[in-house]
Amino acid sequence: MGRFFDIDGPFLGGLTKMADVFILNLLLILCSLPIFTFGAAYTALYYVTLKMVKDEECYIAKAFFKSFKQNFKQATIIWLIVLAIGTVIYVDFKVINGGYAGLVMPQGIAKVMYIIVMASLILFSFTSSYVFPLLARFDNSVKNTLKNAMFMSIRHFPSTILIIIINVLPFVVMYFVPKALILVFFVFGLCAYCNSSFFVKIFKLYMPEEKITSDEEFEVNVNDNK
Repeated sequence: MGRFFDIDGPFLGGLTKMADVFILNLLLILCSLPIFTFGAAYTALYYVTLKMVKDEECYIAKAFFKSFKQNFKQATIIWLIVLAIGTVIYVDFKVINGGYAGLVMPQGIAKVMYIIVMASLILFSFTSSYVFPLLARFDNSVKNTLKNAMFMSIRHFPSTILIIIINVLPFVVMYFVPKALILVFFVFGLCAYCNSSFFVKIFKLYMPEEKITSDEEFEVNVNDNK
């Protein structure tokens, strides 16, 4: 019982991680204010939480901004692609459901379109859940990062479902329970930290044993590692 309150004990260790999650969440929000920088900030968030889950020592803010700077270009391109695809899917749903005046589809076509758009939404949700953590961990081209994210999300289907639930559940709670809005100060960081437990195990499957040293030395194309 005495060790419970030690500096390295579970109680103080848990409080330290909660403080780190709060700081990361704040950094994400502040660095995402221009909107187009969200991808770089979200990648930086996962860069740190993946280290936290592996108990690697790092200065939270320093590591965050290091990743933000290193991955800014690719993360921004990927974020704009994700944002564009998400917007198209949203507009398609609005059109199918008669959300726009004068755009009413025949019922038969609407059903077919609904199935296509739903399938696209599922694939979009799977891929977008993996793409930024993948970018945070591996050096790769934008094309391969997107392709590998889709491949991994399908291959690790059970984990993908849990990751999506973790990402969505807090926002559902905040929507139905207004008092839970305080979660906004933790939600992104906490979700990333929880999901990083899955990603660490998944990513390890694609890393050659002799190269598991540091993320600075590691380059991979998922298709080249079975």
